[in-house]
Amino acid sequence: MASQTSYEPNTGSRGLLSMPHGDHVNMSEMERMLSVVGGTALALYGLSRLSLPSMILLGGGLYAVYRGARGHCHVYDQLGIDHGEQ
Repeated sequence: MASQTSYEPNTGSRGLLSMPHGDHVNMSEMERMLSVVGGTALALYGLSRLSLPSMILLGGGLYAVYRGARGHCHVYDQLGIDHGEQ
């Protein structure tokens, strides 16, 4: 008799934004939301201007959006802060 192996897909809530290399969510939902909203505003402001300082704002805004979407803050990681889901 052949043994049956069932395959169950991973249906975690993170989906495409799952953490590689053992990174975990260490930001609260509120921090994540504020990071995405604030980062978007900063990026749009930087994009509306065409100068070197505004490109720095654009880069900072895009990083804030990335940080909020991923839910992992490397600064929190280095400081040992974890506001993520327990």
